[in-house]
Amino acid sequence: MHYISVMKIQPTTTQINTNTAYKKAPNFKGGAGRNVGQLYEEYNWLINVDHTRPVDAFLKMKDTPEAMDNFLNAILKTEDRSYQFINSIAYCGKELLNVTNGLIKKLGDKSQTLLTFIPGNPYREAYKKYIVTKFDNAHTMEEILKVRPDWREDALMGKYQRLRGNDRFTIGKIPAVLPKENHTYEQILDHLNPFMQEGYKQKQNIPDLKIGNRNYSFSSFSDGKSDKNVFAVQTPEGKKLVFKIGSKKHTGLNEPFGLGPLALVDTYLTTNRSVNSAPLRFYDKVNDVAIYSFIEHCPVKLDHKPSIEEVNSKLSDFKQLGLRYNDTVGSNNYFQLEDVHKDALGGIDCTEGISKSEWISVDNDHVTFDSRLHPRIEGLNKQLPNAMNIAV
Repeated sequence: MHYISVMKIQPTTTQINTNTAYKKAPNFKGGAGRNVGQLYEEYNWLINVDHTRPVDAFLKMKDTPEAMDNFLNAILKTEDRSYQFINSIAYCGKELLNVTNGLIKKLGDKSQTLLTFIPGNPYREAYKKYIVTKFDNAHTMEEILKVRPDWREDALMGKYQRLRGNDRFTIGKIPAVLPKENHTYEQILDHLNPFMQEGYKQKQNIPDLKIGNRNYSFSSFSDGKSDKNVFAVQTPEGKKLVFKIGSKKHTGLNEPFGLGPLALVDTYLTTNRSVNSAPLRFYDKVNDVAIYSFIEHCPVKLDHKPSIEEVNSKLSDFKQLGLRYNDTVGSNNYFQLEDVHKDALGGIDCTEGISKSEWISVDNDHVTFDSRLHPRIEGLNKQLPNAMNIAV
């Protein structure tokens, strides 16, 4: 089935005259069950004068649950305002769970507006229009995958072909430390090909490779028994990358345990600045290769095999982004988050994760995605193929 196509909605922003706007917040009184027009007055002020993104503007407002539920339904019925509102949710990143819980609380127990599993649900219908338009108007795979990771392969391949004019599906860019002029990336793949192994891996001594006047050194990882092989590549500048190379048996974007679904999940995590996952730099579907930033392997500080719940408690970004980790098989699938990772993973968020003794996952084969605010749309989305459990 091919992806859904509808008439493109050109998102607009309803403005108010800021020349006559209040210089400080007006005294909008809630709690009395204001009508939609009165609520729009405050909502517009928060967006256009206070420069608050739409979903946060809605959450800042105070009124009865019934009034706020009616107001949200009014927003969802208006094409430009619903697009604006849902777009602010789609790109709220690691605040997704907090935004979801905030909306549920704001609307109250009687509201059915966010019961998005129900056909014809008002949020679901508005989201469907939004996601089709966003998908149609996107210019890169990263723009699409930053919203959610659970896309159908035929939808992504069709979009890529329209964007690039071919079906050599890639995500991201080959790192600059692998210069294009000497076909460095391709030469490295040719060099590593004889060292591919199946099943349990043995340690190997891989000779250096000189390309032009640049020398590259290699090492292999022997953990795991899948058909994927993992190699560390060190550049002349001392930069390290990780090459994950598949056997080309499972090159589909929706095939279980292949590099395709892994690349979709890891792009979602990387574009949303997760400190709980190794950053994905480049994915090449034709050659079945994914390139990651190298993450120092700092052993987790445990003396026992962790439960699934314990693993998830150490991956806070996953929970915030609607992901759930479902694998405790390999202890080398995750490592302790330490100061040494700050350059690769960023500053403030990394520091906070270190203070909480969080982990980094380097192999997301067993991950589910489930978000009430991102219902699956027929023709565009499907459950991740590497699911072992259903996320709560």
